Amino acid sequence: MAALKESGYTVKEACAALGISRSGYYSFLRAGFKGSGDNSFRDRDLLERIKALKADHPFWGYRRVWAWLRYREKLLINQKRVRRVMKEHGLMVKRVVCRVKRMSPRSKPRADRPGQFWGIDMTKSLVPSIGWVYLVVVLDWFTKKSVRLDSEIVGWDLSLKSKAADWKRALEMAFEREFPHGV
Repeated sequence: MAALKESGYTVKEACAALGISRSGYYSFLRAGFKGSGDNSFRDRDLLERIKALKADHPFWGYRRVWAWLRYREKLLINQKRVRRVMKEHGLMVKRVVCRVKRMSPRSKPRADRPGQFWGIDMTKSLVPSIGWVYLVVVLDWFTKKSVRLDSEIVGWDLSLKSKAADWKRALEMAFEREFPHGV
């Protein structure tokens, strides 16, 4: 800027002669970016910095690269520009898509006779005067589609706390009801 004043030209005249805007000139001075006003030159300089960073940190995306340039190297640069340069030169990080691991396509086993397979489950309900009540139920898979409700429930337990002992008591009730004389 001092050289411009010594030459006798005003900023307005120099910018008009070079075909650039005054606001662009002042923002260029504020940024302090090395190079000329040519975007391709500045992009090449930026690309070299990004490549150096990506060599040390290959899994960094454009946001982290931008943050390093902006806050560690004190370079006033837009995040969108870093993204554009990285995308143009194939430096973007590939997204890892985690897919849910599928279990085997088999369905649950089907019971052919009563007492062949049992299922056990727990549910909780809020009773306003008491609080949470936990119900553990043992179901017979063969009769669970029947009309009568009592034919599918083999054993059950109701308690105020969810403990493993509740599950054990429900299973013991089921064994006693289904096999009263032992196995």
